[in-house]
Amino acid sequence: MAPSTRCAAADSPLSSPSHQADPPSSLQIAFITNSVVAALAIALCLILRFFLARDNARMDREEAELYGDDEKDAGSDGVSRMAPAQKQIRYVL
Repeated sequence: MAPSTRCAAADSPLSSPSHQADPPSSLQIAFITNSVVAALAIALCLILRFFLARDNARMDREEAELYGDDEKDAGSDGVSRMAPAQKQIRYVL
């Protein structure tokens, strides 16, 4: 069994009311470990969301530069600058 599994499961049998008066140090360590891992996961999700939103904005800017604001506009050389049938994939946030 992996150490992380043993550490996370250490608090389940000890959380009954009979152990509430004087919790053992292993229970406190397990609660602290679970809290730290949960906070780390939340922080990493927020960081990932920031980078994905930034990448979406970059792709929007690139398409706006390439096709212009009016997608049915013809360029000065007479070539149509219509947007492709399907835009680049965006990250759903």
